[in-house]
Amino acid sequence: MKESTEQHFWQTANTEDYFDFSRAIRGRQAVRNYLDIAQPITIRLQPSLLNKIKVAARKKDIPNQTYLKQRSHASKSKSIILTP
Repeated sequence: MKESTEQHFWQTANTEDYFDFSRAIRGRQAVRNYLDIAQPITIRLQPSLLNKIKVAARKKDIPNQTYLKQRSHASKSKSIILTP
């Protein structure tokens, strides 16, 4: 869709037909909520393990960090399993 077409669409459309604003949070509050649950960490990995992570993430077409988060949440034992 061209940008001009999309712009015209949203100028004439009612956003409430497409989005549920009943649970919407203002921008700054949404960022604060996200920052409260995300804590940056640094980990050191062997190059071979890092390569496995990169290959598995590439196969799923997602960033490495997202892949690690998904795997850690999916694993009941809280260990990361590197099977694509």
